[in-house]
Amino acid sequence: AMDYISTEVKKIDSSVEIILCSHSSSNYMWHRIAANNYDILALPGVDGMVLQAWTDTTSRQFSVQNKGGRHVFEYSWLEYSEGINYARKLGKRIYALNDPLADNEAIRDIAYNYYMENIMAQTINPYINSYEVVWPDRFLWSEGWYKSMQESVYQVLNDMAKNDVTFKGGSSGIGVVTGYNVVADDYDSNRASSIVTGLVCNLVASGVPVNVLTVESIQDAQYLEGIHTLILSYDHIKPTYSYNGYESADMKKKMPANDVIAQWVKDGGSLIYVGGANDNQGISSWWNTNGNDYDSPEAELFERLGLDVSVSFAGNVEEAVIKNASSHAYMSDHTITDVAGVGYKYTEYNVQGAETLYKLNNKNLIVEAKAGSGSVIIAGLEPAVLLASSTSYMILEELCTRACEIQGKQFNAPLMMYCIRGDYHLIKTYNRSYTLEDGYYVDLFSTKPLDMADFPDLTVMVNPEVSENSQYILKKLDMDVDSGSLLYANGDIKEVEVLSNKTVATIKNICKNPSWQATYGISLWKTGGSRVASLVVTYEDGKEPANLEYYVDDNGILHISYQNNTTKDQSVIIEITWR
Repeated sequence: AMDYISTEVKKIDSSVEIILCSHSSSNYMWHRIAANNYDILALPGVDGMVLQAWTDTTSRQFSVQNKGGRHVFEYSWLEYSEGINYARKLGKRIYALNDPLADNEAIRDIAYNYYMENIMAQTINPYINSYEVVWPDRFLWSEGWYKSMQESVYQVLNDMAKNDVTFKGGSSGIGVVTGYNVVADDYDSNRASSIVTGLVCNLVASGVPVNVLTVESIQDAQYLEGIHTLILSYDHIKPTYSYNGYESADMKKKMPANDVIAQWVKDGGSLIYVGGANDNQGISSWWNTNGNDYDSPEAELFERLGLDVSVSFAGNVEEAVIKNASSHAYMSDHTITDVAGVGYKYTEYNVQGAETLYKLNNKNLIVEAKAGSGSVIIAGLEPAVLLASSTSYMILEELCTRACEIQGKQFNAPLMMYCIRGDYHLIKTYNRSYTLEDGYYVDLFSTKPLDMADFPDLTVMVNPEVSENSQYILKKLDMDVDSGSLLYANGDIKEVEVLSNKTVATIKNICKNPSWQATYGISLWKTGGSRVASLVVTYEDGKEPANLEYYVDDNGILHISYQNNTTKDQSVIIEITWR
């Protein structure tokens, strides 16, 4: 349908852009939907994609590093990263979009928390610099302070596309492969989705900026450029030959992704394969039809890697004691207790010439082998195990440490991400604090009054130390300006004139929707020790906004707040006389 529509539209007007709007294939997995975004985006008539992460769709409950609950930032990162990495192969424009409104009324009152997590995930990702702002009906329903925060965010998104990016966080160059073709026992979507939550979200929660890649996209080495460590599992995500028009008899006998991955490893890459024996391997597909007789898609991959691998089922163990069998000091023992009776599957791998890294009941559970100039680590545990105990997620970090070590790199999981885009500083911390460089910063998430009887405002932070398990979008204020200058406004600044004893500014905020509360215009000004003699705020039609409030804080910064109660499309004019 998309091929037909895009082709026919382009025939009428070739300048019309066709943009695919979709959630990630990983998210559709939860809903039992197979969504091959790559195939659609690869169509010649499709120009780009809007990758959506909703407050509803990213607020599912699952475990990350043995902490249950909603992990919105980590799941949003997963979705946005999958979307932006389509551009690796296709070179088309990818826009990030989120939604401040929860369709689920049960979480609507706290949707702003999830909105902030969504925004953080898209703006702190250094590879994303194109955004779509959600349509008005999706934010104008909300309270005035919340709409005012969103106005600040809109300014951020507009500015960020123009700024250079500096990123500080964990190890770059680590990719996790997902895909749209999901198979699961009795379609246990939680267990199937552990491939992405267990392999992606655990690392993100340690500050590692994981690249989420799709198996459908792996068709040549260009897609893996910049990736030194690749994490892969075929336990529930089964690679298929029938995508992007590959329907020939030859293509039905092999898997393009396996070809590319095998050569990539031989050329020096580090592969971590996680998974093993499972009921889904018996489905009829390319690896066991058309003359092929492989037990699984990974068996075909191992053969291409030149590995002599024998596989046996190591059982379902109620309490699995995974013992370090290596000489690496950073590897340790792990005990996995199957409290919920899930029946985690473990697989023994015996690989000729391989080093055993971990054992289970004296069986080789995780092994390391050479393949060409690269290396392969095979872990005989299903990804869900990585979510099962307080330390099981550390198994993956230990394997990443080893894979990076082979590459001559140091694996870094700093428990934070920090991205600087021009004057904007975006920071997410986990179990650690972080001190920013000295200066004055405005917290753009701070519009909600502590006492709802108060008016929306913005907090100014001086030489801030960000506490653990926090997130901020901060704009660093330029204090080296003349007294009376406008430092920040959450609207579109049209004009500012600073005179010896007067400042006049024209600012455009989003206009009031008659059905909902108005936005609040919030602005910050440098007083330089001067005092406000008079303040006049009017619209272009001469009327005054409602609920005008102002004060000077301890830093000598004037805060002005007013309710933007006009229904006309007009700016507000702020005139300050100083003395």
